Amino acid sequence: MRKKWIAPLLGISLVLGSVGWAGGLSAQAQSGGIKRGGMVTTELQNLVFGDVDPAYGQEPLWEADFMEPLFGELFTMLPNGKVGLSFANSAKLSNGNKTFTFTIKPGIKFTDGTSYNAQAVAYNITRDLSLACICAPDFAYVKSVKAVGPLTVQIQMKQPDSVIEEAFVDSTPDWIASPTAIQKMGKTAFGEHPVGAGPFEVQSITPGSKVILKANPHYYVKGEPYLSGLTFTTGAVDQSAYSGLQSGTEQIVAGIGTTSIVNQALSSKQFNVKLLPGPIASSLELNSFKPPFNNIVAREAVAYALNPVQLKAINSPGQGGGPLVQDTQGPGGQFFEKTVPGYRGFNLAKAKQLVHQLGGNLSFTLDAINTPASVTEITSIQAELAKAGIQVKLVEEQLPLEMKQLGAGTWQAVTSAQGGLDPDVGSLNLYSRFSSPGYYTCCKDKTLDSMITKTYDMANGPARQKAFDQIYSYIDQKAYIVPFYAAPENIIADKNLAGLTAAPNPNGSVAITIPWATLHYAG
Repeated sequence: MRKKWIAPLLGISLVLGSVGWAGGLSAQAQSGGIKRGGMVTTELQNLVFGDVDPAYGQEPLWEADFMEPLFGELFTMLPNGKVGLSFANSAKLSNGNKTFTFTIKPGIKFTDGTSYNAQAVAYNITRDLSLACICAPDFAYVKSVKAVGPLTVQIQMKQPDSVIEEAFVDSTPDWIASPTAIQKMGKTAFGEHPVGAGPFEVQSITPGSKVILKANPHYYVKGEPYLSGLTFTTGAVDQSAYSGLQSGTEQIVAGIGTTSIVNQALSSKQFNVKLLPGPIASSLELNSFKPPFNNIVAREAVAYALNPVQLKAINSPGQGGGPLVQDTQGPGGQFFEKTVPGYRGFNLAKAKQLVHQLGGNLSFTLDAINTPASVTEITSIQAELAKAGIQVKLVEEQLPLEMKQLGAGTWQAVTSAQGGLDPDVGSLNLYSRFSSPGYYTCCKDKTLDSMITKTYDMANGPARQKAFDQIYSYIDQKAYIVPFYAAPENIIADKNLAGLTAAPNPNGSVAITIPWATLHYAG
């Protein structure tokens, strides 16, 4: 799979996932209509395969691709946009949305023969959160996690959280590893050969470049998986990924950022291509608690100086280029708002006036990941700002260092993204990006903190939409980000693969949901 953006720094990926849908062989499989066996190779962009332990992963949205077939998942996303049950058997909120209780399907075992039960699940969730996983913003209100029965887990929260079930999907606590293996093998050995309960298990890991999974012969659903194995590789160039599809060395590539390649695939009879509305707003994020952007005049100058129409023409042109946006969401999100009060828009004369007001000297450093798509984007931003007399130093860095600097708050500006299916869920959520304790936050604003907190206990409907609209307007008025456009998500797959279904993903992207256990080549 390919990542169009590098989440959570440059936008978001298209996540291939979901072990869900388990529950026995389909009628077609029972009648022998499905071709069994074969490998599927998926390319992941700019991901360094190292420690394949969920608790020590870099970022769930990159790793869901191979974590889910390896570990299974508690909850999944259905094609209708609703959260479904996978290894979980039931789930409910109670106590004013402060208690979340769910049960586990009986009879599931890890590949080491130990039981996948409530105690194992509670152990994993507690471990993940104690190690401050990237998922932490989605579970910020968790107070305790306990096994209250052999197959029943109960999570108590400090305050109401109506979206906690949604937060599990494609997130670290969704992937449960064998506690016995973790404790017996130790961190290094387990990371190199992890033990899960999914439809596939590790065959080999080549650090930095490849993960190969083989079918789990003891998977709890009889007759699954259909494929004999999965291979995940890493790459960085759209054209080479597409060439891999054309030659047959790869079967799935997602999130290609070069529009001309997507258009070429759409016109080809060789591939199955899906385009889905993007829920993510591409933007420039400004660090408001560090000079020069602790001065709102500097932030306003940048907001007026950037022309989203021009940036879109360069970075997301042509078919499916995506609409311009004014908020932290794209049209694929549930709470997208096309017109937002407080949005400034492009006004070069006003930008020049504000730069003059600042003494004619506004300069800053713009950080980005060193990928071709990212370099093109930051170069175009630099050129636009120069027209207003704003000087920008570009810094391209490897992903781990970039994430570390964002978390430390040492950056000044970064090409970024916000949004998702629900603004409160995912590593690109409002809490992570805009609240004072957020890991990637641009802001230390108590008013905004209060506005965001209130949305967690609101039922979906007009009142919650209004609350988000007020947040969007406030963010635009304060010029914390400069929103640009929302590029659609895409997947290009071998036309002979069957089982691809499109579903929105609450953790920050539109996902092409692949039930790995039942993915197969057409017979």
